[in-house]
Amino acid sequence: MPQVEKRNASFPLLAQQEARAISFTDDTFRRRRVVRGFTIDDADTSDMDDAIWLEKKGKGYELTVSIADVTAFVPLGSALDREAYDRKVTLYYPDDMSSPMFPERLSNGLFSLQEKQRRPTVTITTIFDENLERSDPIIALTQLESERKYSYEDINEALNDSGNNLHASMTDYADLANNLREKRKKDGGLIFSKSQRKGKASIIIEEFMVATNVSMGTYLSDHDMPALYRNHLKRLDKKAIKALIAEIEASQDDASQSEKPKLDNKLLGKAVYCPSNEGHSALRTYSYMHGTSPIRRYADIVNHRGIHAVYFGEEPPYSYDDLVIMSDHLNS
Repeated sequence: MPQVEKRNASFPLLAQQEARAISFTDDTFRRRRVVRGFTIDDADTSDMDDAIWLEKKGKGYELTVSIADVTAFVPLGSALDREAYDRKVTLYYPDDMSSPMFPERLSNGLFSLQEKQRRPTVTITTIFDENLERSDPIIALTQLESERKYSYEDINEALNDSGNNLHASMTDYADLANNLREKRKKDGGLIFSKSQRKGKASIIIEEFMVATNVSMGTYLSDHDMPALYRNHLKRLDKKAIKALIAEIEASQDDASQSEKPKLDNKLLGKAVYCPSNEGHSALRTYSYMHGTSPIRRYADIVNHRGIHAVYFGEEPPYSYDDLVIMSDHLNS
């Protein structure tokens, strides 16, 4: 069966050789400042590509999201790069099998932000004032030793138990996430119940990743760096939205759940990659892109290469025409 062949496809020999040649030494971390963070994911997740950290600043917040610096070790045009481009994303299946974008030594090992393991990262800092107005994003190449791997259940338990050692700090995380969520909702952004299936912890991750993706989009746009934006232009009228939301809510009790993804897609329309920045209507954001999952999504690698080019004052790694071709490939 074609699907089984795809799931079990091994990596080309040259890509495997390149993966085995990657290692981290003291030189890897030289001139990278140390940052703090921890991961929140499913308990059995092993390919963790982002870690979060939050500090209160008066009535505002300083949010930092540190992401695996995959592009520092996967050169443009290498065998690993070509294979990741072909695969586009990591695919997961209900029977716990997966088709990773990179060999397991990298996706579940060296690239993954494992607990207590030092990793090279790209850190995006977004500062919010008391009205949730954001500062210009700050981006740096850093090093992170994840302080803890938390599951969604761990964080939900902490938020629901005032006696839990994490309760006070996690409440700050949840407050910012909920406020960001309510702001998007007030601005007309669509909020779906599927993001709450894993409780309040999933809202923290969802909103922090949205905020960080916006910061990256703003950063690359401000520096005139060609990039892949994630645009969403289609909006239904209010009457059609209400009708579809009613269908979606009704489908929650459907044992098969087979129709719900179709309804979600009808409601949202289709978001696409594009080198032109045209905004994301459903999220009610501008300069939005994907950049928080470079282990699992090729578009994120493209945008991280743009960040590296800005950081080091280099020429753009891609032309506009290059990105048009990439958009067609990734959108397919």
